[in-house]
Amino acid sequence: MTDYLVDTLAGLPVTWQVFLMSIIPVTELRAAIPIGILLDLAPLQAFFWGVLGNLVPVIPLLVGLPFGYRWACKIPFLQKFLTGFVARCRKKGHQVEKYGALGLLFFVAVPLPGTGVWTGCFVAFLMGINFYYAVAAITLGTILAGITVTLASEGVKTIFLSNLLFQAELLGLLLIVGILVWWGYKWWRRR
Repeated sequence: MTDYLVDTLAGLPVTWQVFLMSIIPVTELRAAIPIGILLDLAPLQAFFWGVLGNLVPVIPLLVGLPFGYRWACKIPFLQKFLTGFVARCRKKGHQVEKYGALGLLFFVAVPLPGTGVWTGCFVAFLMGINFYYAVAAITLGTILAGITVTLASEGVKTIFLSNLLFQAELLGLLLIVGILVWWGYKWWRRR
């Protein structure tokens, strides 16, 4: 899917490619920033355009979700699907519900699949988080995720441009850090 998007947007300047890819829920900034860096965009530029593009859908989503949800619940097939989907989201979103906007900030800040702006807006809607708190939490979470993705992407680019021994050492270190972050996230979710 990402290859198709890159091929489709290939005629545009790299900054616009990063901006548009970060708006799309499939890629968001988690794929847009690394692609921008690989296309020789400066890391700060990739970060700026990725975060900016990722924040574009926040307000329209938070404003439009209540109306879209009410409309979709009037259609029997969608109502059945949404009822199950909402139940699963509420079950998994207990940490966000417990900590409110702060939980939402950390939910969006973790650059894992399914924890981006689009999901964060839906979780904020489901948990009934105040609009202004939700916008602030999602914005700060997106900036933190952008910093993490940019630093990781620049590190990966550096690894692959260095010698093989250095690559193996850094890959091992990144693997250990990744495992520790994953364990910390799992521990945080259990608490």
